[in-house]
Amino acid sequence: GGVFKNSKGYAIDLQEAKISATLAWNPKTPLIGLVDLRFTKCAVLHDNLECYPDGGNLLLDGFHYDALSPTSDKSSEGRLAWLGKQRRTPGEFSRQPYEHLARVLRAEGRSSDARAISIALQDELRRSGILSNRAWLVNWLLGVTIGHGWATWRVVPWIVAWIAVGAFVFWLASEHGYMEATKTGTGDGTFNSAACRRGHSCFQPILYAIDAFVPIFDMKQWHGWQPTPVKDGVVRWGGWFYVLYLWLHVALGWVLTTLAVLGLTGIVKKE
Repeated sequence: GGVFKNSKGYAIDLQEAKISATLAWNPKTPLIGLVDLRFTKCAVLHDNLECYPDGGNLLLDGFHYDALSPTSDKSSEGRLAWLGKQRRTPGEFSRQPYEHLARVLRAEGRSSDARAISIALQDELRRSGILSNRAWLVNWLLGVTIGHGWATWRVVPWIVAWIAVGAFVFWLASEHGYMEATKTGTGDGTFNSAACRRGHSCFQPILYAIDAFVPIFDMKQWHGWQPTPVKDGVVRWGGWFYVLYLWLHVALGWVLTTLAVLGLTGIVKKE
């Protein structure tokens, strides 16, 4: 390796170079100056990540390599730091360096590292400032819930947490006399959740929370019981809290379970 320094311009300019074999990148010292690898093509990239310049002096848009050498750092942590050295231009963002790296890592059997790169791509896209407010919100929601389709397991803690909150709220509703059986559930009028009758399931807060939250489940709870704002024949504001919370609980259930299905089916994954 050699020494490349040019603090006022290009240290190395390989833009659009075609290299049929290996691009060996191992200078004696970290480069100082701009390194341009835009639209460079090579068969194998053999590099030392510590030798790339810092300070936004790396240009990687369009850089194409068929594989990384066996001794090159292939970890998602190292490669994300590498991608982070790119020059950032306000109002612009290139997906190609992330997408190409993810494909190469996936082809080499490093699925978890490729997944981390794909998630980072979407997170960086959101931070770039080029998304509309609506697109930014959708991107953020997909990121925190299902990892943009690459980490669907992220939605599980959200679902468990909301079911736990719901079970507590519905238990409070029952304890304060705001949960009653529906007429369609009993056939002979309504009665409070403090009692059970033959032919109608007893009220179970945790089962009720699951039944109302997950659309595909039917535990004979949600359609058999409902919060009511009426207590002792009087409409009370406290009762309306439980009624409104139920619909929030149901809506969140539809959103999170739908996101889980989208993640599991791969619909939202983006190469």
